[in-house]
Amino acid sequence: MADPPNPDFWDRARAWQEKGWIIGLHGYRHLFDSNEQGLVPWWPQSEFAGHPYAVQQERVTKGVGLLRKEGLEPRIWVAPGHSFDDNTITALHQARLKIISDGWGWRPFHCTRGMVWIPAQPWRPPLWRCGTWTNVLHHNLLGDLISLESLLQKSRAILMGRSFDFEDLLIVQKKTAADSVFEKLYSVAFSIRRLPQQTIRRRRKKRQSQCRCLSC
Repeated sequence: MADPPNPDFWDRARAWQEKGWIIGLHGYRHLFDSNEQGLVPWWPQSEFAGHPYAVQQERVTKGVGLLRKEGLEPRIWVAPGHSFDDNTITALHQARLKIISDGWGWRPFHCTRGMVWIPAQPWRPPLWRCGTWTNVLHHNLLGDLISLESLLQKSRAILMGRSFDFEDLLIVQKKTAADSVFEKLYSVAFSIRRLPQQTIRRRRKKRQSQCRCLSC
């Protein structure tokens, strides 16, 4: 917990919805209790992938219920850790969530499960500057407001893109062979780019494990 709960949060969220902002469901508790990567193999950690359908259905249902109780209607699924599987998609169908913001594509598409995928790129100005996608920014990790403002000014044209109607994004075609080729290229580029970060994570986990052993 970075700060105490904001008592004005739900009022602010309802105001965002009234402005026309699209509300999404980002899991339930955001606690990783599985080491499965799921359908989008970015990180081996998940709140959903690898769990039985009943567990995932309960978490999706509770997450949606919390938002609807506060007058918010989620339309998009954004998985914690970008990790979910086929059971998650089935649970999302039952909860009337038919849009997924994730994946390595370069444009939105329909999958065989009847979901609309809007591809995402993680955490910083993107590897690819063509196509249509969402960008994940963990602004609370940037350090201070000056750093956030600097990033937004530097990347405004990339992050904001052109104006569009959200509903137009949902009029999409099925995935093509060209989409599959792009996904493979993206996967390779992303894997190479994150090698230094993966090395740092492995070293950090090793040090933490050694410290726990010494404390015992």
